[in-house]
Amino acid sequence: MTVEAQVANLVTAVDQLTDAVKVRKAVFDAAVLDAGAARDQAASYVPQVTALRDTAQSLRDQTYGLAQDVASAIVYQNLEAVAASKAVNPTAICIDDTVLPMWAQIGKSWYNEPLGTATRGTRRDMPRVKVIVSTGAALTIYDGDDPSLPMWMVFEASNSKAFRSGANSVSSMNGVVAVGVDGTSSGLLLVIDFAADRLAQRFAGFSGVIPRVWRSVSSRNGGEFESVNLPDIVQRDANAVGMTVFPGAPLSPFSGLPVPTIAVATGGGVSIIKHDGTVVNSLTSTPAKSVTWAEGALVWQNLGRYIHSARLDELSSSGFGAQVARTAAAAAGEFQMLCRVSEMTSADHGVAYGGSAVDLAVAGLCLRQKALGTGGMSALLTTTFNTGWMPDGIEGAWLADTATATLSGTSLVDGGSTWEHLTTNTGWSGSGDTVSFGGTGAVQYNKYFTRMSSVPTGQMLKYTFTIENLSGSSVNVGLFNTSSKGFQEPQNTFSSNGTYTRYRAAEDGAAVGFCVQSNDPTQTVTVSNVSIELADADRSIAANHLSVVGTINRTPVATGSELVGYGGFSPTNYLIQDYDSDLDFGTGDFSILVWSKGAATDSIVVRQDKDASAVYGAGNYFRLYLVGGLLRAFVNGSSLTAPFAVTTTDWHQFAWTREAGVSSLYHNGVKVASSGSLAGSVTNANAVLRVGVVMYNGGFVDAHDGALALFRIGASALTADQIAHAYRTERPMFEPGAQVTLGGASAAVTALAHDADTGLLHVGTNQGRSAFRGLVRSEYEAGAVTKLAARGGMTIKGDAA
Repeated sequence: MTVEAQVANLVTAVDQLTDAVKVRKAVFDAAVLDAGAARDQAASYVPQVTALRDTAQSLRDQTYGLAQDVASAIVYQNLEAVAASKAVNPTAICIDDTVLPMWAQIGKSWYNEPLGTATRGTRRDMPRVKVIVSTGAALTIYDGDDPSLPMWMVFEASNSKAFRSGANSVSSMNGVVAVGVDGTSSGLLLVIDFAADRLAQRFAGFSGVIPRVWRSVSSRNGGEFESVNLPDIVQRDANAVGMTVFPGAPLSPFSGLPVPTIAVATGGGVSIIKHDGTVVNSLTSTPAKSVTWAEGALVWQNLGRYIHSARLDELSSSGFGAQVARTAAAAAGEFQMLCRVSEMTSADHGVAYGGSAVDLAVAGLCLRQKALGTGGMSALLTTTFNTGWMPDGIEGAWLADTATATLSGTSLVDGGSTWEHLTTNTGWSGSGDTVSFGGTGAVQYNKYFTRMSSVPTGQMLKYTFTIENLSGSSVNVGLFNTSSKGFQEPQNTFSSNGTYTRYRAAEDGAAVGFCVQSNDPTQTVTVSNVSIELADADRSIAANHLSVVGTINRTPVATGSELVGYGGFSPTNYLIQDYDSDLDFGTGDFSILVWSKGAATDSIVVRQDKDASAVYGAGNYFRLYLVGGLLRAFVNGSSLTAPFAVTTTDWHQFAWTREAGVSSLYHNGVKVASSGSLAGSVTNANAVLRVGVVMYNGGFVDAHDGALALFRIGASALTADQIAHAYRTERPMFEPGAQVTLGGASAAVTALAHDADTGLLHVGTNQGRSAFRGLVRSEYEAGAVTKLAARGGMTIKGDAA
């Protein structure tokens, strides 16, 4: 073939290839166009898909919530039916949803028991969900897999049987049930191991008393037992039990599940039954009343006034358990309890405890963010207030109430006040704000009082008076409950002339009185300048209350919410606290937390000279305020300012911490500024604390034109994580409809249960059951509660003493 022919063929081939490429390019271009169109079409579907996804998520959440409600309703309904049909008056209850493998059940004595008897139900295998209820007559396990809660197994109570009456606590997991029975002569710890097919009693060392072991669960109600020398618990009076599984715990050869560790609170301290059966005891031998496992630690209380804890790695030998809290003033390394402890349980991020108003002046629920030692946060909830999170070393927690009544600085005792004797008492004379006793009384303990009506129960009252011309014995002065005709405070004795200020919460919503009582018929005394005003209560243990100047409005922070915001601040309307040495932090650490809304250039809080005639005054001061929407902190002329402005239409959480001289500002849980220039001393013996206004060059300026809530100050520096946690859990308190207090009229906590699966904390009182998610109440059911258990969305309660 000639060269010309070859070239011609090559040209033809190239032309054919070019045509093919063009065709394929056209196809590709068309595909690209189609892909672009498909992309645009897909993009147009994104909002719809997103909306559908959000709807599905919402429906899923609603479905889950409804499922929990249904499950809860089923449990309540059927437990009540069980109680009605079998006269159940529970002394201890628990729910266990750990699963015992089938291979660990088959062949056991209890698995092969005759079914359908008085002590054995109709189901052979162990239920996945076990509802365990103790009464004076028996320990009964109900089948929680069945909505009708049929009986699965019964342990009859008798001194000759494994179970005894007097059980007050029960805990169960991984096929092991631990039951605490109180009584110094009949108490014991009963451990039921279904996989090992064994029951064992544990006592303290009593002469001639040896623990008993039943070699089969089927022999629980009268079968043969043998005496075995098991290690003693520290005291046989078992008040509470709790179980957990340590990390790396060995597996049971009978079940293949991790072996639980058992803690038992006794009349002589706490004993730990380790996975190998050995026992170690706590350092303190004082009676322990409650015990729980929380945050990788064992926590218990004794006498209602002390809390102890120990890390898991400290439980290998006896002598564990440092005291970490008390109701009295805290010692080094301790935090002060906010209420007496009668009940205790684990909770999200810590522990929860509650009790009555014994030892401390308040009953309620306390949430503790840190179970071990100091450096934590606590929140106190009652039927009338919720403090939010308070740092350790708290020196004040204000603006935490739910009452909407306007606070007024006008005295409730005025020129029109009338005074009257009690019963046949004589010798007093009174008019307006002055009363006197001239030593001619007919009887000793002569009382004279004036009434004030329509004071809300729980409202803090500030009463001021001057004692003059006092001779003879001391005189009693104080607030008076006109229903019971007795002093609200047990001791109000004054033995010298002077001007005094006291605070007291009103106990009778119908009428409150101011009363003077002479203890000597020959005494002379004049009590003048009597003034009784409403105040904003310090809800911390410091009891440093705020006085009212003018009037302060209180309105819900959102539609239908319980928590109120404090507003109406002006140069003549604000809150003030007289000098308080607790706020003399020097150059030390402190924390301030507060919620604010609607302010752009306004004062939040300032501690300054009482009479600041020049600038902020001659003494040391600190101030937190807004300028142009920017959060700013001041210490003695040095300032720290946040870099961006906040809106005036929303609630914002502001925090200021100072640690080792370094100040940090936080907005909604996020650190926004930090500086070491605000390290000066803030101690000032002439200082007052003002909320909502500042004195500058002798006049009041920068009044907060919005609302404030949950103002707290303490002598410790919170961490960034703690402030973020406080924001996350307090934010829901400001949502529409948020309920933030205990339901009912009583704050005395009688039972606690934490559902780790749902995150709900259930709180029982003699009024009803409240369920909390964080700091917000999501449920309330009326009716006295003495026992509670919760697991997997299922909740059971007992209402018998």
